Amino acid sequence: ECTNKYDQKIVNCNVKGMSSTSLKPPLEQALKQSVESGEDHSDAFGLYCDYAATMDAKADQGVLGLGMFFGGDLALENDYYKKGTPLIAKLASYERWYTLNLQKIRMPTMNQSLDYKGYCDPSTPNCYTDSGTSGIWLPIAKSYCESLLNATKEELEGDLLIDLEGGDDGETITLKFPLVWVLEQAVNGRIRFTDPEDDNGRFVLGFPTFQHYYIVYDLGKATVAFVNIEQKEYDDDVSSGELGAMEENEWVCAGDTETAGAISKHGVTNISSVLGLLLFTFFSF
Repeated sequence: ECTNKYDQKIVNCNVKGMSSTSLKPPLEQALKQSVESGEDHSDAFGLYCDYAATMDAKADQGVLGLGMFFGGDLALENDYYKKGTPLIAKLASYERWYTLNLQKIRMPTMNQSLDYKGYCDPSTPNCYTDSGTSGIWLPIAKSYCESLLNATKEELEGDLLIDLEGGDDGETITLKFPLVWVLEQAVNGRIRFTDPEDDNGRFVLGFPTFQHYYIVYDLGKATVAFVNIEQKEYDDDVSSGELGAMEENEWVCAGDTETAGAISKHGVTNISSVLGLLLFTFFSF
């Protein structure tokens, strides 16, 4: 019995005299082969999902036509990419995770700016984008989270801004999410606030990111592009009064472990299970 590099046990493994070969994921191989054959010029793929429409879907329920996959040149040659403004971030690596370099999280209307330079570690990793993660994870200390829950109506008219290291020229790119939307997602368990001082204090751009961005992973250039899109807003049941009621929603700022338990207690649907059952429309490349 021996283990692989992920500490997974392999039964009856005799490694004496054996050589090992690391295989690239099938999608990465197919994209590279397409470029080498001349069929495509970019080994990239793009993901679009009508995130708001998934809110009414139930776990373990297949939903037709809510997403699209674009491979090769089509990832950059479609209406979602052309009609928006691509914000291109640098990928620190993409061997196991599509890792990003978070620089700042800002809430200008609340006069808050949190610095994360040097925070991300690609070897861990603790900063990445992952469509299979059901929520967005933000490493924001409990005190900042509580002030967000108790924000005034005027303060909530602003945006939460996420600064990432840029991929083309190294300049910072900024992703934007409305603060009211952030709180809607948090109260419903789709955005999680983690303790930046804790080992689980990760920054993850998960499934809810698709409500605001079409995402393109360019493996050849080691970049990921976030393209702003116009989508219908999800008509949530959370009122502005409930968003500011700290006594009712204090579990939102409990940190990673406690928040996960609160999400389960409140019966929030696991969105990633819905994503796993979506029947995407595939475009050949």
